[in-house]
Amino acid sequence: MRLKLPIALLLKAQRRWGRTLIKATATAHKIRVKPRRARRRKDQLIEVPRFGSNPGNLRMLTYVPPHLPDSAPLVVVLHGCLQTAQAYDEGSGWSMLARRHGFALVYAEQSRANNPNRCFNWFRPGDARRDQGRRCRSARW
Repeated sequence: MRLKLPIALLLKAQRRWGRTLIKATATAHKIRVKPRRARRRKDQLIEVPRFGSNPGNLRMLTYVPPHLPDSAPLVVVLHGCLQTAQAYDEGSGWSMLARRHGFALVYAEQSRANNPNRCFNWFRPGDARRDQGRRCRSARW
């Protein structure tokens, strides 16, 4: 087998690439960007401690955008399993949509006493019938 380039030229090119990689690595360490520290967002959900009959012992949190007219729509939001209302609000963008499109939010928050995984049982037939289940309890707010 015959090489087109002599071994000496290949070794020289390898050394050159080695030096280039060392310089690039050193430069990369100098310009390493530190991640921005995320500003702690002020909790924008307000808890309503007493809101009438609460047989499911749920928490009620609200978000009302500034300058919202009295006749604005209201959206009731249920978080997913293993979530809290605050975490779901931060991750889903509901409050941003409420500000942008002009509606208020009510978050129902499940407790671990009702369900260890904080799930709402809306998928169970007994919890989805009229005047039964947790859906009914939260809808009476």
